[in-house]
Amino acid sequence: MTTVPAGAPFDAVVGRLILQFLPNPTSALRSLAARVRPGGVLAFHEANWAGFLSQAAHLPLRSRCGALIVETLQRSGARIDMERALFRGCLEIGFPRPELRLETPVGHDLETRRWIHDLFLTVHRRFDEFGISVASVGERHTLFDRLEAELDATRSYAACIGLVGAWARGRVGAWARRLT
Repeated sequence: MTTVPAGAPFDAVVGRLILQFLPNPTSALRSLAARVRPGGVLAFHEANWAGFLSQAAHLPLRSRCGALIVETLQRSGARIDMERALFRGCLEIGFPRPELRLETPVGHDLETRRWIHDLFLTVHRRFDEFGISVASVGERHTLFDRLEAELDATRSYAACIGLVGAWARGRVGAWARRLT
């Protein structure tokens, strides 16, 4: 996506976990921003893998699963550095510096404990496609139990993927001049 059809301007454009999969996030931001009314808001929530990887560093199996997923995402063209892309992208399209927040949810609940396993299984067919060996994580059918045992043995919490939130309000004067 690089262009948005013409129509009435929006008060806000909000996206979640989409820009990372586009070949040129800044181009997409530019096209979307052109549809935001003067003083309107751009707000995006994107993945940040560094947060997860740092929180899982003490868990070898969980870390390895995450590293394999990251490698697969990178080889498929996805961006894993969205905090920089969002910041630079807003500046390049003429929005002010965005407000940024980085969060890495952690916990002991089942959903937080199992998401890395579920995502690993979701992208598993891509490992073969990209020639990525998953031998280092062992048998797929026992992976969940081994990930659980690793958390229990280390008496650790699990981390989810980090999320970077970025939002900026368009300059009223600059946008109004451009729209007239």
